[in-house]
Amino acid sequence: MVRTADWNSRLPLLAFASLLLVAALWAQTVKAAPIFSPGALDPGATIIDFESMTLGTTVPITDGQVVIDSPTGSMKILPQGYTQYPGVFEGQYLGQWPTTFTFDFANPVSEFGVGVFDPNYPNTNLAAYDSQGGLLEPQIFVPTGSPGGGWSTFVGFVRANADIAQVVLTAQSGDLIGIDNVTYFREAAVPAPAPLALLLVGLVGLAAARRRG
Repeated sequence: MVRTADWNSRLPLLAFASLLLVAALWAQTVKAAPIFSPGALDPGATIIDFESMTLGTTVPITDGQVVIDSPTGSMKILPQGYTQYPGVFEGQYLGQWPTTFTFDFANPVSEFGVGVFDPNYPNTNLAAYDSQGGLLEPQIFVPTGSPGGGWSTFVGFVRANADIAQVVLTAQSGDLIGIDNVTYFREAAVPAPAPLALLLVGLVGLAAARRRG
């Protein structure tokens, strides 16, 4: 039988270990990562590639789940004319102007990605927000290439919970960009109270064992 003195000596260590476990589990529920490839997103993700839309269609554009817009209101479906990023920029796309693109979701998502056409300026960036307007992710500064329309990239976020309500792509002044293959996925939410419940159960068990000792 473990004596009470033994439990008294072990309790601080066990409590500390429990707190570390809770912290790790909590971090897992909010863990996120920037991504730079379409392959980093769930295979079941929805893709808006603009191919079936009429050339010249202007924003806002929606599929019923996400509204794609721009403050200028002049972004429109354009022909690409050549392949620049295989699987992403191969046909029609939305652009092209130094502007901000917004992506507003009817139901928050856990994964988001977008092809960015011809980013040349270092401060063009992508940011994700929750339903209250809180910044979820540090801005991703979009990788850049040489001017002239010869290079494109793909950027986005993957989060543990479906809490991305809005994404904003902001072009630095003078950076003519376009977008294609707007991609999103909604993962089932991880209940945030679970780690706290685990801690409570553990502490109750420790207290009961200590009384028995």
